[in-house]
Amino acid sequence: MSFWNTIKMGREQSGRMLSGAVKLMIILTTWDLGYASTNYVWTNSPYEGAPYNAWTNAAHVLQTAVDAASAGDTVLVTNGLYNTGGRVTPGYALTNRVCITNAIMLRSVNGPAVTFIKGQEAVGGGHGNGAVRCVYLNSNASLIGFTLTNGYNMTSGDNYYDKGGGGIMLFAGTTVSNCTFSRNYGYSRAGGALFYSGGTANNCIFDGNVANRGGAAELYTGGTMNNCILSNNVAITSFGGGVRFVGAGTLNNCLIVSNSAVGGGGVSFESGGTIKSCTLFGNMATSRGGGILFYNGCGVLNNCIIWGNVHDSSSNIYMEAGATGNVNYTCSGPAQLNLGLGNIGSDPQFVGLAIGNYRLAANSSCVNTGTNESWMINAVDLDDRMRVRYGTVDMGCYETIYEGSIYRFGL
Repeated sequence: MSFWNTIKMGREQSGRMLSGAVKLMIILTTWDLGYASTNYVWTNSPYEGAPYNAWTNAAHVLQTAVDAASAGDTVLVTNGLYNTGGRVTPGYALTNRVCITNAIMLRSVNGPAVTFIKGQEAVGGGHGNGAVRCVYLNSNASLIGFTLTNGYNMTSGDNYYDKGGGGIMLFAGTTVSNCTFSRNYGYSRAGGALFYSGGTANNCIFDGNVANRGGAAELYTGGTMNNCILSNNVAITSFGGGVRFVGAGTLNNCLIVSNSAVGGGGVSFESGGTIKSCTLFGNMATSRGGGILFYNGCGVLNNCIIWGNVHDSSSNIYMEAGATGNVNYTCSGPAQLNLGLGNIGSDPQFVGLAIGNYRLAANSSCVNTGTNESWMINAVDLDDRMRVRYGTVDMGCYETIYEGSIYRFGL
């Protein structure tokens, strides 16, 4: 079974699917709430006409329904490939397939497996004039349940707004949930997602995205990624195959595997950033820091597993001269034991590396050896299970359940 299918099966079994939330959303949209409206999008609606307030007159193009929505409204989208229309980024030059500049919710009915937002290559292919990013998300807007693919950037203009974030550019106050970012291409930075001074991604998958730096994502002076999976992303000429931190930002409960870069195959810290309860495995760097690169700045690792990453004797964590990384309660190999408190250097004993199962065996040295933090109260791991199960948190993104234990879920 492939890594992708294993992860997908694990998520389905753990109840991460959108069905419950979507059913609730559909029920709500049938009521007259008085203070908000719902616009509908369906490529094959019988008639396309304003105000797009039913499936029978739904908009065929995402941007059409978005432009007609007011703050507080929902744009509800059914199955389909949405690869036409768009708007230029306000004040800049790059076109976005969907450009959202007010506080609306753009949500799919049936999730990312059947609802696609597709960008576009430049005239003649690749990056340049005519390229289209998938989504621009600002002004406290939210995006739920899409696959974003084939987003590209320009080769001229602003280094961030025009040349960064192939899949999405998002800002403080915005939220992306239950989305898949696949095969997006950032020119200067951030193949999948560019977090510009903030923004949050929850329960998202980043697979096969490419940029010169920050293959899956760049967190520029802020941003948070919770319970996300980052795999097979590439930073071609620089750092951060999975994530590049430039300033503040946080990763919680994330799985970061099989990404590659010149430095920091999994993650690069460049002047700040924090990673909590994450697992990094099988990432590769051609220069230094197969797992983590602390470069010219500071960063924090707590309760993490950094194991089996590839470059040299410091393949899991590489500390550049002058960097000030702080590593605590982390499993990363003997060479990194002196980087902070509570670190261990023994094999974490994953359940099934051959099938991409990075959960911990019951006798793993990473079980119950982390350090509890206040954010873990009522938090869940990557399987949506209680984050602290037996008194002390496990290292990495999964909590272990002992065989023979009986648990009751629901009624």
